[in-house]
Amino acid sequence: MCCRFAAPLVALLCLHWGSALHAFELPGCGPLEEWAGTLEPGETFALREAVEVTTLLRPEVVVPLTGAPADAWSRQDVAALRRQLNDCRGEVPGDQPARARQLYDAIKALDGARRPLVRMKQERGRIETTVERLLERRADERLPAQLALTQDVFRGEPAAPERYGLRGVPNWIRHVERARPYLTGAEVDALVARLETRRAALAAEAARVAAEREATLAALRAELAAVPEDESGLRRLDELQRSPRLNELPAEAGRAFRGEVQQRRRTVLAAVEAERQRRYAAERARAAEERAARERAARQAAEARAAQERAARAQAERARQQQAQAGRPGRPAGEQAPAAPADGGIAAHLAEVLAGDGPGTLTLVGLTPDTAQGEVLEHLRQRLGYEEMMSPFFTRAWGRGDAFVELRTMGDAVGQLDYTEYFRPALDTAAVAAALTERFGPPDAVESLRGSGRLMTWRRDGQGLQVFATDILHAAVRHQGYTGRISISLWDEAYDRHLAGVNRRCAELRDRPQDQWSMNDGQYFSANCPLMSNAERHAGVQVVE
Repeated sequence: MCCRFAAPLVALLCLHWGSALHAFELPGCGPLEEWAGTLEPGETFALREAVEVTTLLRPEVVVPLTGAPADAWSRQDVAALRRQLNDCRGEVPGDQPARARQLYDAIKALDGARRPLVRMKQERGRIETTVERLLERRADERLPAQLALTQDVFRGEPAAPERYGLRGVPNWIRHVERARPYLTGAEVDALVARLETRRAALAAEAARVAAEREATLAALRAELAAVPEDESGLRRLDELQRSPRLNELPAEAGRAFRGEVQQRRRTVLAAVEAERQRRYAAERARAAEERAARERAARQAAEARAAQERAARAQAERARQQQAQAGRPGRPAGEQAPAAPADGGIAAHLAEVLAGDGPGTLTLVGLTPDTAQGEVLEHLRQRLGYEEMMSPFFTRAWGRGDAFVELRTMGDAVGQLDYTEYFRPALDTAAVAAALTERFGPPDAVESLRGSGRLMTWRRDGQGLQVFATDILHAAVRHQGYTGRISISLWDEAYDRHLAGVNRRCAELRDRPQDQWSMNDGQYFSANCPLMSNAERHAGVQVVE
């Protein structure tokens, strides 16, 4: 049975626990009578530490008799030997009671040894199964210590799990303690050797795994050190943070490396933010230069127009004087030139810019909200002839002359249209309010601002409309000859819902530490979230005076 274990270290076990080297042979009656004659009534010897049997079973006696030691006999061997003794006893003539008695005493002695022999075989079978299962146990961090503790117990030492950092005694140790007295020293040595072979294999495997983990960690750290300090570096840090190679490292080493990644992320984020600020400053400087150039051009144009007007007035004056000298009649005394309309045609102009019967049906320069960006840009460029420009508020816009349009997007669609126009003649903000109220009814909200500025809001039938009319302008704009401004914002409910979602995500990002942001989180916050805490984005005119 035990010879199925092919390892050389178990050869000695096979020698003692039964093999083809000790094939049991049933002796005849003559040798059995001689063997029975050696019985020493009441005398025993220790076949094992825990196995006391009759001296009839001494190896030097039974091996020549049966070809196998008693501890190699099977139950069937013992039963066959007992039957043979009984048969031989039956063949003894009746006039030789001493011979029959001698064989009977041998049978009784054999019966007395049967139970210890059976117990010995049972314990050896159990310990064989226990050791085999232990050797086949899946490797983990505790197994080397458990093998060493088992070896100590096989050697007769008391179980001391604390010596190997174990919290308790494994349940199989009691099997080892119970079986040890039923084993020979050679058998114990063979078992200890098998356990030692397994320990050595585990140690070699642990060393190999540790070397691979060190190499993996060194490679990850080299990649971390090579991460560039730009947007691509942030993407690379995300990849390292989720690298499946981290699963190959011990948990503590994995956590430590993720901490190194976070520290590197903070450094890269700082560099990216510094670069963004540099680009922003450069863009502002470029926009300032362009604005200064436009202002110079506007001043030059204004000066040219003023010169033309002065020349025209001088020419008209000369013509009048010439007419007077020639005796031609002029305009009768007291006659006034026709006065311009009080509102300067503002109602008609607003109707052209803002067409429709009221919120829900309105279009702004022929456009409605929730329209694809491509369609909006084609309308502005192809149909209206608007060109891309930088607005006075340093935002991207499309305009022509004194008017421009800005787009507030939600994904691929335009959520809100913003129209702004500057006026050189005096702007009557009351006339603007009156014209819009006559068309759309009283606004839902009116806010009076500096000077004669008014901010009017209508919300009806899924559309929002806000109009801001003011005569308070920035000095740089007023210097170009402008006296007033009208700003119009048109949006729908879809844009309101979009901004509500943006505000929720911005609030969530503010509540989360920045070192826990992904690269996408940082880009989203920079593009969509107000810098002031608790500030929210809302639809309508962005009032800038």
